[in-house]
Amino acid sequence: MIKINIFAAVMMVIPAVVMGNELQEMFARIQTYNAECGKEINVDSDVLSRAKKGDIDEKNENLSAYILCYAKKVGFVNDAVELQDDVIARKMSLQVTDKALVTRVVKLCHEIKNTGDNNLFSSRVLSCYYKNLPGVIIM
Repeated sequence: MIKINIFAAVMMVIPAVVMGNELQEMFARIQTYNAECGKEINVDSDVLSRAKKGDIDEKNENLSAYILCYAKKVGFVNDAVELQDDVIARKMSLQVTDKALVTRVVKLCHEIKNTGDNNLFSSRVLSCYYKNLPGVIIM
């Protein structure tokens, strides 16, 4: 009985360690992508700080361009600026344990239409994620 309990405990810890490592790697990549996009696109640091908390100024063209740069690097959109729902869901699931919630939010935010302004589209989608998954670190 003791062996079974130890085995069960180890089997519960292994996924948490793996998820923890994957989450740490994701946060490291987030910093790298932010630095890379910051070199490409000049955005006021206050505007960027607010955006990282979910307060996204859709009228700020530099911020919108920055967000598109970031979304491409992280894999949220492909080069054609099409949402990559599987990538988004996988990355959000590292922080949100309620998989049904992640699925609902991914579907909800996917309903945002790209009217031809790729930068604005990316900003609106990111706003949607911040609004519906408060506390999640996206960028």
